[in-house]
Amino acid sequence: MATRTAVSSKLKLTVSYTDDGGKDKTRQITLANLKANVEAANIIQAAEAIATLQNDPVSKIVEVTENEISA
Repeated sequence: MATRTAVSSKLKLTVSYTDDGGKDKTRQITLANLKANVEAANIIQAAEAIATLQNDPVSKIVEVTENEISA
């Protein structure tokens, strides 16, 4: 039977802003090496805390988990 093991996790925050020309833009902030099996509520709480340090609003929060699959 195959097994899946989480090997890394990242938090990606998308920040929305308007450039000097008036165009809507986004940029990403990526934080690596998250603890494994963190509750979603804790991720939201951390992302909201980081958002307070930004001049522009965070428009999307994504957790990316990389898994190793073995037989």
